[in-house]
Amino acid sequence: MTNIEEIRSHLDSVLKGGLAAGLYTGASAAVGTLRDGHYLWVMSHAGRHDTSPDSSLVDGTSVYDLASLTKPLTTALMIHLAIYDGFLSPEEPVQDILPWTEKMFPFGPVNVLHLLAHVSGLPPWAPLFRETSESQKVPELLSRIRASHPPGTQTAYSDLGYVLLGYVLEKTVGRHWTNIYLGLIDGITGPCMGFWPVYPELVVSNRDPSSPPDPGHVHDENARLIGPGAGHAGLFASLGGVTSLVEGLVQSWHGNGPFPRKVMTSMWKHTGRCFTAGWDTPTGKTSTAGELPRKYTVGHLGFTGTSLWIHPPTGTCAVLLTNRVRMGRWHPRIRHIRASVATIAARHFLA
Repeated sequence: MTNIEEIRSHLDSVLKGGLAAGLYTGASAAVGTLRDGHYLWVMSHAGRHDTSPDSSLVDGTSVYDLASLTKPLTTALMIHLAIYDGFLSPEEPVQDILPWTEKMFPFGPVNVLHLLAHVSGLPPWAPLFRETSESQKVPELLSRIRASHPPGTQTAYSDLGYVLLGYVLEKTVGRHWTNIYLGLIDGITGPCMGFWPVYPELVVSNRDPSSPPDPGHVHDENARLIGPGAGHAGLFASLGGVTSLVEGLVQSWHGNGPFPRKVMTSMWKHTGRCFTAGWDTPTGKTSTAGELPRKYTVGHLGFTGTSLWIHPPTGTCAVLLTNRVRMGRWHPRIRHIRASVATIAARHFLA
């Protein structure tokens, strides 16, 4: 029989350890699994919204900047739904959808599946925000970037690929594709998930020490430039918002959820590479997926100190939300916290 209090105690210990180490001011975590077709979740919160001892304590209403969890939870899901509904062909060259990308890919046609799986040849990142403060100039800046190798030949994680996917969705689904997304998930997450700007009093501070306070706005500078429709970052949510969406995704993979099962199996199918068509997979001996099984497991990390890992067959999940960037942009020890939360899920639900 599952000992809920023992699991919560382990989560509390991990989160408080990160606080004591100065990795963040606030954190929330959840581990869960499917039991007889329904989800069992155990959640924990620790710390405060900011560095001040007078700031609010983190709780179930606290909202986090999810950073790159936007990629799998929003952009990849929307691309796969657009393919399923016939708005987009998986083989159609991105150059045909966005003509201004033609020179970006000198080695030949690149499609959305290349972008989803980080095999387009694009570099990881570019400081677009340093070149302009006008969002309408972003496509011109992107058009100057060049892929370094043919599509499908090498895996290289790329924020820029997901920036392009945001523009693909704008072109194929509509300019306000993020509102369409929120309409799709409203019955799943309610108001617990949305795009920036969000109510600042709810947000666990996401500004690093070198930046001026700007509550309610996304940490990622390129996402700030592009706006809420950026494909690589910009989603905010409470812990309950994330777990509710995860439930919907896993139930759909099992054929009992709000999304078509074909969408989920396409998005989560392992291909032998590091990434599926939208999600990360555990690789190496020190994966932040901890002791979760390597087979079938999918997930993603976010720069602000977030992580999500899911083992679809059992529904076993590990979610970590923190504001790591509030204490500085680089804290490699967050890897240990991410892996520890995932290992708690594995040991208690899969042992």
